[in-house]
Order: sequence, then structure tokens, then C-alpha cells
Amino acid sequence: MLQEMFQSTLLNWLCIYSSLRWTELSVEKECSRNFRPWIYYQLIGKNLLWFSNCVPINEKEVGNIRLIGSVFFGNYVLANQLLQTTNIFSSVATICQSKLQQITIKTDDVRKLETIVDKVERNTDEKLSDMIIKHLKTVQNVETLDLKLRLKETCEGRQKLRDRWEMLNFFENRLKWEDMAAVKAEFLKAEEGKRKSKEDLEREYISEVFHNKSAKKS
Repeated sequence: MLQEMFQSTLLNWLCIYSSLRWTELSVEKECSRNFRPWIYYQLIGKNLLWFSNCVPINEKEVGNIRLIGSVFFGNYVLANQLLQTTNIFSSVATICQSKLQQITIKTDDVRKLETIVDKVERNTDEKLSDMIIKHLKTVQNVETLDLKLRLKETCEGRQKLRDRWEMLNFFENRLKWEDMAAVKAEFLKAEEGKRKSKEDLEREYISEVFHNKSAKKS
């Protein structure tokens, strides 16, 4: 079942993009619509951790995606490991910082995360979701082209089948036409025979009448 879930590259990118866009919402917007926000955090985190393994993406971007996923999912050990090996984007650090600040009971791993994230330089770099949407559009264009090619092949295949059907139908109709022509020829021949028989009878009748008249005169 999991294998089927990840078969569509376009859907994988779409899941990552929508999850990242959700994490970029303000805390006020999240709380105003989420009755149990921790459930959403778990789902979003698991989505990012799962789907980031199923798309062709560079290590820097996938590291940032997995960092957000691990923080939202609550896997702070993995988050600390990623911080040691990943160059964190400023926008990602802001998202992680906002999420970590919501934790009421903070473990040593959480405090360590906060310390490292707070040190990340803030700038106006591109949002991670904006980077992902570029990949999404590229894949969408490729799949659109692929669908057009498949549609063209399907149309050509249908045309070949239609041509073959017309050819077979032509020969089938030809046999029918030949049979009909033969029947018509037999009918005309029979009618012609009947007409000739009638003419012969008329000649015989005229000849007999003429013969009778000649005999009376004699």
C-alpha cells in the first residue's frame, strides 16, 4: 500500500509543498482553526519525513524538509542530527523556532535545538515552499507533455484500428454486393426468360390463327 502511495512523483511533490505551506502559517491562524493542533503537527511531520524520501531533490533542500518534519513530528534526536549536517535556511529556522517555542515541557534535546536554531542568521532568503513549487511545476510540465504524447499515441492507435475496420468492412460489404449482384442477375435472367416465353406464345397464337384462316379459305 505504501508503495502505491508514492508512485506518483507529482503527488509526492504536491504533498511536500502543501505540508510546507501549512507550516508557514502563523501560530494564530493555526490555533484558530485547529481543535487539536498536535495531531496536525504529527501528520505534517510524518508527511514531510515520508515524502522527502520519494522525490529527486538535492541534499540541502531535503535536509531542510526533514528538519521541519522531525521537529513537527517530535523526533528531536533526528532534528539535532540534521542540524549537524545540514545548512539550514533562514525561513526554515524561523518555522522550527516558532514550533519549538510552543513546547511547554522542554527536554535537553529541545533546548539544544532552540540554541542552535536561534543562532541561524535571519535574512530574506527564499521560502522553502517557493523552492519546492519550482520542482512541482517542472514535474507537472513533464507529466503534461507525457500525457499529451500518450494521448497522441492513443489517437493514432484508434485511427489505425478505424482504418483496419473500414478495410475489413469494405471486403465484407464487397462480398455482400457481389452476392446481391448475382441474385439480381439471376432474377433478371429469369424475368427475361419469362418475357421470351410470353413472346413465343404470342407468335404461336398468331401463327395458329393465321393458319386456321388460311385453311377455311381453302
